[in-house]
Amino acid sequence: MIRVLQSRPLYHGFNQIIFDRLINSSLEEILLYEIGAKRDSFVDNEEITKSVNKKFNYGLIHTVIGITISIILLLTNIFLINQERNNMSEKKDSKITKTASVETKRVIPTVPKEERVQLNEGVKSDKDSKNKK
Repeated sequence: MIRVLQSRPLYHGFNQIIFDRLINSSLEEILLYEIGAKRDSFVDNEEITKSVNKKFNYGLIHTVIGITISIILLLTNIFLINQERNNMSEKKDSKITKTASVETKRVIPTVPKEERVQLNEGVKSDKDSKNKK
């Protein structure tokens, strides 16, 4: 595709060497000769540009195909990594549940107020003082 960017030699009318030969010709002959040269140049240039356009389109199609394949590979890779992480977390969870089922069941005890600490240092309410008595 980079070769498409290289310039191609295109035809653009008749050669300047012809000037000396046409100097004694009539104006009509010169104009007809120039028109013929430009017409033939367009025909020849059309073949060159068609060839370059065909190569460009070929390269562009292959670039799009390559990008599409790369995106598919990236998405597949992401999917497989996520799947692997899920499998690893399931294995860890199953190990944890197996060890938890083997352990005995624990009971959380009730702790009386005397063994706990109060966070605020304010005046005690009447309820608290009555409960202590």
